[in-house]
Amino acid sequence: VDMDEFVDSPTWGLTEEEQADFFPGIFSSDVSPQFGDGHYRLGFPPNRSMQVLYYNEEWLAELGYDGPPTTWAELKEMACAATDPDAGTVGYTVGEGASLMAGLIFSRHGTYFEEDGSAFDFTNDTVKESMRFMQELHDEGCFARPAERYGEQADFGNYKSLFASGSSSGLPYYAQAVIEGEQGEFLWSVAPLPYADTGDEPVLNLYGGSVAVPKTTSEQELAAWLFVKWLTEPEQLARWAKISNYFPVRASAAEDMTEYFEDNPAYKTAWELLPYGTFEAQWCPCYEDVRRSMADAFGAILDGADVDATLAQLDADANASLEENM
Repeated sequence: VDMDEFVDSPTWGLTEEEQADFFPGIFSSDVSPQFGDGHYRLGFPPNRSMQVLYYNEEWLAELGYDGPPTTWAELKEMACAATDPDAGTVGYTVGEGASLMAGLIFSRHGTYFEEDGSAFDFTNDTVKESMRFMQELHDEGCFARPAERYGEQADFGNYKSLFASGSSSGLPYYAQAVIEGEQGEFLWSVAPLPYADTGDEPVLNLYGGSVAVPKTTSEQELAAWLFVKWLTEPEQLARWAKISNYFPVRASAAEDMTEYFEDNPAYKTAWELLPYGTFEAQWCPCYEDVRRSMADAFGAILDGADVDATLAQLDADANASLEENM
């Protein structure tokens, strides 16, 4: 069902004020330009997470820096300064593929798909620059992928990596890793991926599952929408955020989260970045296939594969999947 039929309903929908309460990078994420009149709302977002940069505040200070990097050159300098093979430390570790790849591109104010949904574009200059940077960082030994799943959290907690990239939903696990770490607790927080090379404001990747309403009967469809509408009211969003550590999708949910923010300062820091969020190409029915291809291509590039050739193949595979699914 095109959920705009419900969202914009004068009887059952959301008022202009309620719609404006949703963060723009979240409210637009399920709108597909490929169906109907080019504004077909395939689903509705009950929560989101964010691709962030975790950083060790104390270690940065020890290295002589007063805060996290805002440019990729600064990140490289800091990461390489923290890297010491003899001590078993490395500047930067990551544990995710497709969402980090998208986040790297977005951070440079770029994209990898056409706004009208007509094509993927993994061969533009911004995508190539993003991948070459990570490959160079890896080749210089200042970047590493963990040996096991979620190993980046353990490395960070053990004072073995200065930076880590991952989902904001991992905040409780990073906190636990720091508490249980080999060197004891230390000050840490989160920041946006570096952005100042191409703009004054960060652009962050917001992602997560949405809910859809299948076509059945008008009564069932309306009942489903009324549940979704209830689920995305500020009170319910705040309750769910405290349980799941995902972000509420509406700004006013913060009114019920004051104590949670106080108890979880890194979460609050990430929350304040939500207005700068954008979204992946989840409007495409092909996107699960494309995400897998993105993760494979990103891993291959980090392992030394030719950037241009790998991205050209990814571009071809993604657009073939787009055509097949449309």
